Amino acid sequence: MTPKGPRSRTLATFRELDETVLAVAASRAEAPFDRESVIRKAHRVGATIVSSPIDEAARELITRMSHGENLSRGLAGALLGRLEMVDPPKLSHEAMQAAQWAGESMEQRGRTLYDLLELADSLPQKRAGTPLKFPRLVAA
Repeated sequence: MTPKGPRSRTLATFRELDETVLAVAASRAEAPFDRESVIRKAHRVGATIVSSPIDEAARELITRMSHGENLSRGLAGALLGRLEMVDPPKLSHEAMQAAQWAGESMEQRGRTLYDLLELADSLPQKRAGTPLKFPRLVAA
């Protein structure tokens, strides 16, 4: 939206939203361009969004660490120092748990989901207590 109403022209068309598309859209925008808002809206409508190389590296690092690998103390300290300069959002416990899956392939996620469903199917069903008894109906 603009002060004069809906925007009358498209800033960029794309198959995948990446840095190049964002740069083109920003160069065509007449008003201040809110890059994060565009990315959020693209997520909301299900557009394919290409991750930046640094995001891919972070996913890889999180995945490898969740599989038991560790950084050397020197690199861990350097990384923590750089991350302290960033203002990350506070993540819930659930979001932290989900982050462990950030770098896993869709195949691995699917296998894990299948295993989880198999486990749920093999859990014993809770047996109900005594069956309900209704009063006898008497013919009038």
